[in-house]
Amino acid sequence: MKTPIIFANWKMNKTLAETEEYFRRFLGRARKYAGKAEIFILVSHTALAMAADLVRDSEVKVGSQNHFWEDFGPYTGEISAAMIRDCGGRYALIGHYERRLYFHESLDHIRRKARAALRNRLIPVICIGVSIEERQAGETGSVIKRQINLVFEGFTASEIETCYLLYEPYWAVGAEKPAEPSEAQKAHSMIRDELRAGFGKQAARDVKVLYGGSVRRDHVLEFLAQPDIDGAGVGRAGLDPDSFLEIIEAAASVAA
Repeated sequence: MKTPIIFANWKMNKTLAETEEYFRRFLGRARKYAGKAEIFILVSHTALAMAADLVRDSEVKVGSQNHFWEDFGPYTGEISAAMIRDCGGRYALIGHYERRLYFHESLDHIRRKARAALRNRLIPVICIGVSIEERQAGETGSVIKRQINLVFEGFTASEIETCYLLYEPYWAVGAEKPAEPSEAQKAHSMIRDELRAGFGKQAARDVKVLYGGSVRRDHVLEFLAQPDIDGAGVGRAGLDPDSFLEIIEAAASVAA
């Protein structure tokens, strides 16, 4: 039985006081899922060091939602992967749909950020996305192939195996309904096919591929039941500790 990976992305939410209150309500109840699910929360940069201290004695980890590709330098306003690691972050989300939409991140930017994450011993959570127009045009496979080929250019198979990939159907991000689990499975299978072609069977088998897009308690098990889906990223439902714990509880039953 696979151990599911479940994470929450807080996006641009929560002050320091709200962060402390969240973890106060969350950590004690999350303890019973140790070994049954891999759990992490992507917080804002302003709360990262405090959040890392709060989870220090638990199985829950924290990470960031974005970083720059250089470790240090004259890049006003940016945060580096080295700084994230120094603050106690262990995961790094890269190339989320909203980063591409609002900040015009390119595949080259995503590749460079992934390399920076690996260089600083962070687990990159690299987003692979498809728009509704690309889906309707029957281009899902070609879009996935292009993103994987460009993002992972120059990577080794062993580096690929340490990455997590997050499949995002853009039409489901922030929507009321997720993609159909069977459709998500097809996209995840395409991702593994491309990795197999470029990096071999072991890399394609061992890399963790997650689903992201309107994940809720009542359907998370449908996604985890798919053979190529290893976990899920949670957006709005992860902002409340109670609703996030409900999703974790459902997911943890897979490994029970």
